Amino acid sequence: MNREVLSRYPVMTVGEMPGATVEEAKLYTGSQRNELQMVFHFEHVNVGDGKFGKWTPNP
Repeated sequence: MNREVLSRYPVMTVGEMPGATVEEAKLYTGSQRNELQMVFHFEHVNVGDGKFGKWTPNP
């Protein structure tokens, strides 16, 4: 995608990557790979989740 499209324009690339680890995000944003410049990994969304994830009752 970078070679065929993105490299032709002055753009910033961002990938939404729910479930990605910090290490995976580092791979996708590594300058040698020319893939993404930034990722949103949504790790903060699960803070406070219980046994059933976001469906856990929380008074």
